[in-house]
Amino acid sequence: MRTIHRLAAGLLSGAAVLTFTAPAGADTPYAQASALVAPDGSLENGTNIIRSWRVGAGDYCVAVDPSVNLEETQAVHATPAGHDRPVRVLSVHVGSPMCGDWRVDVIGVHSRDVRDRGRDTAFYLTVS
Repeated sequence: MRTIHRLAAGLLSGAAVLTFTAPAGADTPYAQASALVAPDGSLENGTNIIRSWRVGAGDYCVAVDPSVNLEETQAVHATPAGHDRPVRVLSVHVGSPMCGDWRVDVIGVHSRDVRDRGRDTAFYLTVS
């Protein structure tokens, strides 16, 4: 019985070594737009996203393609990417003033730590 357990454990650990982590993407088939934004504000991957940029510590802007109607959007979600533990809150604001004159084609993303300080982090943005 012990031999079977050891054999199974060996096979599982061997399989774990052979598996790899797929590169992170922004592949969201049911979303109007999606993006993977780096901590420096650069756009790493995106669908229906024109560009992204960093405004200040923890503050980002993401410009969407004109085909995306942000006025009739059901949901806009920002999710931290990676393992950045200091980030506690990600919030989004459609037409954010920090992105320039309340533009309706831009989404502002704010990343904050537990002391409400801006904290740079990578994140996924999804517009459905």
